[in-house]
Amino acid sequence: MPVAFAVHNTDGVALAANNAWKDLSQLSIGSSLAHWDHVFPIEEANKLRESWDTVMRTKAATTLYINSNSTWKTPELDANGQPRYVPISVITSIFPNLNREGEVTSIMSCSSDVTELRWVEAELRAHINESANILREQEICLKVSTLD
Repeated sequence: MPVAFAVHNTDGVALAANNAWKDLSQLSIGSSLAHWDHVFPIEEANKLRESWDTVMRTKAATTLYINSNSTWKTPELDANGQPRYVPISVITSIFPNLNREGEVTSIMSCSSDVTELRWVEAELRAHINESANILREQEICLKVSTLD
C-alpha cells in the first residue's frame, strides 16, 4: 500500500504531492480545504478541518481515520448475493513544519488507504461475536439438560 504524501501551505492549499496522494485524495496540486467537501462526506471533511485547526493551534501532529465518498467492492457478496461496497477508509497523519520562531510555515500530510484492513477487522469481529453467541447458547442448553 503506497503512502500518500503532500505538503500544504497554512491555508490548506496543496503545494506538492506524490501520485499516491493525488489518487487517494482525488485532488490535485493547488486544491484547498474547500475541495475536501467533494472528496469526503461533510462530517468527515469537518473532522479533517477540526484536526487541521488543532494542528495549526497546538503546533503538534495528529492522526485520524476518515472515510471518503469513494467506495471499495468487498470480496464477499451480501446476503442477497449482491456485491457489497464500503467507503474507502484512510488513516491520515498531519504534521506541522515550524520555522525558528516556532510558527507553522507549512503542513505535511501522510495518508494510507486502510479500507481492506478495516473491513477484515470488522469481519473478524462479527465472526467472533457470532461464535461467542453460539457458545452461550450451547452453555444454556447444557445447563438445561443437566437440570433434567
